[in-house]
Amino acid sequence: MLTGMRALDLQGRITYVNVAFCQMTGWSEAELVGRTAPFPYWPDQDRELLAARLTTSSMAAHGRGLPGPVKRSDGSPFDARMYVSPLIDAVGSRRAG
Repeated sequence: MLTGMRALDLQGRITYVNVAFCQMTGWSEAELVGRTAPFPYWPDQDRELLAARLTTSSMAAHGRGLPGPVKRSDGSPFDARMYVSPLIDAVGSRRAG
């Protein structure tokens, strides 16, 4: 099973996506890095829900998976479980991705 990964900075901008994330969604690294919400892999009808989860639930959901719809670049949907964790540096401080 592939594990797709993306990293957001403290402003909510995508700073990294791995190859598995790109393969699962069909979006390239160049199409994703630097983007802010609403992200292109968010289905149009779920943008409000996903934006609310991103802002209010991110730290509350730390370590727990949130089920959610994802849209491939061809428009086809699939379900995914997104896990949210802050990036921590060597001294335990939150840092930008």
